[in-house]
Amino acid sequence: MISKAKLYRFLYLVAIFLLIYAPFLSIRGITIHFPYLFTFVCSVVFIFTILRRGVVSKIYLTFMLLYWVGGIWAFVVGLYNHNIDKSILFTYLTGSLSLFAVYPVVDFFSKKIHTDNVVFIIRAIYVSAFVHAVIMILAFFVPLFRNILYSIVPLGVKGEVFVESMVRSPGLTTGGGDALSVIQAVGLIFGIYYFVDIRREFSLYSFFKHIISFLILLLSILLSARTGLVLLFLFIVGLLFYKLFIAISRSTISRSLFLKVSFAIGLFLIIVPIGYNYLMQSEYSRFARRAFELYINYIETGEIGTSSSNKVQDMYFLPKDKVHLYFGDGNFGRDDDLPYIDSDIGYIRTIYGVGIVGTIIMFMPLFYLLFVAIKSFKLNRYLSQMLVVLIVILLITNLKVFHYFEFRESFRVLFLLIAALTVLKVQKYKTFNTYI
Repeated sequence: MISKAKLYRFLYLVAIFLLIYAPFLSIRGITIHFPYLFTFVCSVVFIFTILRRGVVSKIYLTFMLLYWVGGIWAFVVGLYNHNIDKSILFTYLTGSLSLFAVYPVVDFFSKKIHTDNVVFIIRAIYVSAFVHAVIMILAFFVPLFRNILYSIVPLGVKGEVFVESMVRSPGLTTGGGDALSVIQAVGLIFGIYYFVDIRREFSLYSFFKHIISFLILLLSILLSARTGLVLLFLFIVGLLFYKLFIAISRSTISRSLFLKVSFAIGLFLIIVPIGYNYLMQSEYSRFARRAFELYINYIETGEIGTSSSNKVQDMYFLPKDKVHLYFGDGNFGRDDDLPYIDSDIGYIRTIYGVGIVGTIIMFMPLFYLLFVAIKSFKLNRYLSQMLVVLIVILLITNLKVFHYFEFRESFRVLFLLIAALTVLKVQKYKTFNTYI
């Protein structure tokens, strides 16, 4: 008979998966907005938690205040310029609900699972991304599974194009693309961190289990967009330099780490070329050419670049009017009722919308969390380091696309870590009104 602790761990994992990947559902032609419904219910529980305790976590309160200062700035600038961008206001609303939703889940299950809550969340994010990677791969390579899945999970216009052209897999999301690529990369990064830094022992079974899951997650990134590959590469380089620094300072290197890295490099050097050659000669060659475009361009022309990277270079342009440059005009370029801005770059769109000053204000919550994460290093090294990594990822991503709060999967992972940090402080200081 399954123990209560194991049952709670399973339910916790399911809840985390739904918080990150909950899909819209279509039943008999009726679309059920399940992500909004699930988030709303959890948010209501959060509000009742606050009413019952009578206080608010200082981390949550400060973060929310900084967050909504940006929203108020966007609204005031839009009102002044007669450019109310409804899409960005909706982003602030759904972002708030997502932040509210995660706390009761983390708070409740952290008391029930009888294991390290931080380690569990890091692993659960990794496992959730792996499960979604399997769904993405099955939806791409198995027609029967794809037909059944998308008869239940509705796709947006972009998602339908990807599925019909067989170049990408949106998985459980309506569109996929860069946002999906980022969250799959985040899942893989959490998995690598868990494998290298948390799970210290080495066994062949554990090694192969994790490496296979890493390869599946890597394929899911290729099936979404290349943005995640850049983030993954930067993380691996940073991790290697960090481990090298630690090894030099201690004049020794962990045997487990040495074996893991050596075996992983060897296995990847064998499997990746085999997979590449198979895909290039199969019916999925169109997908392979898009996924490996950087490598193909380098082999054929000797130049490093892709069609999307070349296009991105043309998206860096600024408002010519100085008032517009510094303070914005309220238009972020994607609202149906406002002029379109032909740039996907996050910082360019925020500069157009709220100016340089407003851009700093909008991203201030992330810098606040960066400060909190660094200050919390002694409280929990794992949580502190993954918060820093995730915040840096989100800041870098906006150099490519506008990646802000809304119902972005990666931001819901960020909120899970914030909730975990809050619960950790509550447990240490025995009060919900935590101070940092």
